[in-house]
Amino acid sequence: MISLDLARQLGLKLRFNERLRIKGIGNVTTYVNAKATVKITLGASVVYYLEIWCGNIGDGVLCLLGMDFMIAAGVRIGAYEGAVRLRDEERIPLASSGSRPKLPKRIEVSSPTDLTIPPGESAHVPIIYGRHLADQLVIWACRGPHWVTTILSDSSGKPKSVKVTNISARLLSVASRTPVAHLVEAGHLPLGAGGPPPAVKQKS
Repeated sequence: MISLDLARQLGLKLRFNERLRIKGIGNVTTYVNAKATVKITLGASVVYYLEIWCGNIGDGVLCLLGMDFMIAAGVRIGAYEGAVRLRDEERIPLASSGSRPKLPKRIEVSSPTDLTIPPGESAHVPIIYGRHLADQLVIWACRGPHWVTTILSDSSGKPKSVKVTNISARLLSVASRTPVAHLVEAGHLPLGAGGPPPAVKQKS
């Protein structure tokens, strides 16, 4: 839904053949009588043609996106971070007043070179923490269509490397910089595809 003021600014062609009843804050009922067709572009190439309602939303509010659109477009809301993530991981800040919490630490664990792994064999990718403290980060394992991972820890229980195992019957090539695990600040989730944190870590 967009405001009538914005609809006029955009020069939208409004239709008044339908009516929408809305019950808002404080159970105040209002009616929206105008609709329009708009084209929405997300990122560089994701385009949607959408039927939208046009009405008086409230002072200073120009647009409201409903969850039917958000889910279909692959949009994720990170309320804690104060941002919206688009399908291509582009980040858009949410409109809010006051200060926002700092973004959590997220580190991808990957090999700087291509990995070539025979069937049933494994390769090891070291975990590099840099200046970050290991006890403040949780490791999330990744997997691919033809490979799985095992988190290896040192004697103190600190994750030290990721074992990547080829579970296919063919020679496997994993491109450099492919995430095999994510290090994420406790209480947060990785941005990419990741499995749950391992409950038991193999020591070696």
